[in-house]
Amino acid sequence: MRRGDVKDDRLDATYNVPSLRVLDEQLKGSPHSVLPLGDLCIFLSGGSTPLRQNEAQYAEDGVRFLRIQNVTEHGIDLQDVKFITDEVHNSLLRRSQLSRDDVLMTITGRIGSAAKVTEADLPANINQHIVQLRLNKQVDPDFLCVFLNSDFGKRLTSRPVTGTTRIALDYQAVRKLPIPLPPLETQRVLVGELET
Repeated sequence: MRRGDVKDDRLDATYNVPSLRVLDEQLKGSPHSVLPLGDLCIFLSGGSTPLRQNEAQYAEDGVRFLRIQNVTEHGIDLQDVKFITDEVHNSLLRRSQLSRDDVLMTITGRIGSAAKVTEADLPANINQHIVQLRLNKQVDPDFLCVFLNSDFGKRLTSRPVTGTTRIALDYQAVRKLPIPLPPLETQRVLVGELET
């Protein structure tokens, strides 16, 4: 790669690796619209973690408090789930209360794993290592999860990470992630084929 090939404001080598820059060309050649993820969301938010010292904010059961290990490529895994009180869920963490069909995506550690929230997962909330995506009607939540969990999606989400000892994907980078968007019916057909 030559100096003139670098067109973005990111000069770090891992962002400009030729194999990752190929993603730009593949997206440009998409037969479908390619929109920033932020344009597909009516709500995008992260959570936070109640103080660990304040045991009164945690509970033995009740409102699920999801962490990175609970968001997997295969859905939400509730095996090692923590719980918070209704009071914390409805006050301190009110902003990050989850709803059915929200898409959750990990933004630190294991970056880019995505899962859809189902009715069986609720009530639930998230910590600061996960972003909550409430989608508009242009995109099917299952399609977005399939895309983000694909090899292409993983490479796409790994590209704009920052940090050296603790890598992360910030909200601005999440909003800018380019998502190829076939018509809604095609999205559903693709999800069905992949599930089969």
